[in-house]
Amino acid sequence: MNQRRDKYREKQRQQNLQVRKEKRQEEKKEKGKRKRVDASASNDPKKASRKLTGKQRQTIQTAEDEEVMDRDYKLMIKVKKGLIKEDEYERLTGDDDLF
Repeated sequence: MNQRRDKYREKQRQQNLQVRKEKRQEEKKEKGKRKRVDASASNDPKKASRKLTGKQRQTIQTAEDEEVMDRDYKLMIKVKKGLIKEDEYERLTGDDDLF
């Protein structure tokens, strides 16, 4: 009788181990998904749930300003070379007056 009980207990233990293992794998998958979502949220200050420090806000703003300046500079060069007209430049940048 003791052998039967041991076999049953061992079988039950193995099943419990399998269930725990599957649960851990699912948690790892969920954890990986959360990290991707949080990473994308930290790039967009509007989506961030936690408050950013001043340095982080300044870094984000500086990067955005540099992108805008770079784009405007490239467009200005195209205007000077005659590749696009001033009207097109104004439309693309949103500026009312060019010079």
